[in-house]
Amino acid sequence: MYIKLTTDKPIKAKPYPVPLSMRDSLQEEVRKMIDMGSLNLQTHLIVHLGVVPKPDGTKRFCVDYRKLNKVTTYEAEPMQTMTEIFSELSNDKYFSRIDLTKGYWQVEMTQSAKEKTAFVTPDGLWQFKTMPFGLVGAPAVFTRLMRTILRDVPNVVNYLDDILIHTETWDEHVECLELFFRR
Repeated sequence: MYIKLTTDKPIKAKPYPVPLSMRDSLQEEVRKMIDMGSLNLQTHLIVHLGVVPKPDGTKRFCVDYRKLNKVTTYEAEPMQTMTEIFSELSNDKYFSRIDLTKGYWQVEMTQSAKEKTAFVTPDGLWQFKTMPFGLVGAPAVFTRLMRTILRDVPNVVNYLDDILIHTETWDEHVECLELFFRR
């Protein structure tokens, strides 16, 4: 992924404080992301980081890229509407839903794009090595990538990081699943 800006001015923001009660969760998430190869230390450019509770009680940290997104050239990619998706499913009896958890983190970024994703935690200044959620161009990049990967797999609907495989018969369903997982 490449991030094209409309300005040469540095993007900096005062970091949000992380509540003490959430620091352990944040440190654990940062460690996981380092282990996955999605983060490394950074030296400049800062955007906001927030930690929010999820419905299951765990914590999610999210980087606030609003300032970066305001000066990023928007990259469009057509996506199916829900009406179009539902019309494809009308005769089908078998469905498999696949959630590509952390799918965006599988997309490499250019070095200049990595530098624009920096955020600060109590433990240091970090930047993404892979595409994070929240960048204005991320949905288009991910949708285009998935469309390319899945273009020859029949009966597959892709909406961002969710995949739906739908068929009329069980045998056809197994065949589509096998083809999908070979990709």
